Amino acid sequence: MLLSTIGDLFMTNIIGIPKDLELMSTVIGAAFFGVAHILYTTCFDSMRKEKDIPIKGVGLVVGLVAVIGTWVALLVVMLTKSSFKPVMFPLISLYLVAIGVNVVNVCIYSFGAKRWNLLNAFGVIVFLVSDILIFLEMLAEIPTREYVWYVYPFGQLFLLLFNTPLSKRGEGYTAVYGKCDMKP
Repeated sequence: MLLSTIGDLFMTNIIGIPKDLELMSTVIGAAFFGVAHILYTTCFDSMRKEKDIPIKGVGLVVGLVAVIGTWVALLVVMLTKSSFKPVMFPLISLYLVAIGVNVVNVCIYSFGAKRWNLLNAFGVIVFLVSDILIFLEMLAEIPTREYVWYVYPFGQLFLLLFNTPLSKRGEGYTAVYGKCDMKP
């Protein structure tokens, strides 16, 4: 969660990085997010394998619909906004692949657990919404970054807290406690 928060601080430029360094700030933020997504994906995949949850199912469909729908929405913005920044679209598409793997993986786990951990799936979708808000400003200068902090913390909290021992909703541990079993 800390790595994701640092990534958001860079990407939303809440820390006041000069305008001429905005692209570098975005790349740094995306790098922090990349590492965080690798950790999230590894943890949820480990828990999926431990519970012997198949990849096929409702979670796969929900995750793919969320990710593909996001990419299509961003493509529509690209094609309809005159303020579109073409250099950002390949970067955002690449980043969306990383986020997409995580979203799909969390949804597969969330819907496949014996007791659906739907709050995990809700959290990862809300987390995706916060990134969409960032993307809209980066792609087409639509002023949305101020809203990121209204949704981002809830996505992270639902993603992390509703699969920890404290919640008694799931049996796994997440990166918040550092006890994720990273078996291959």
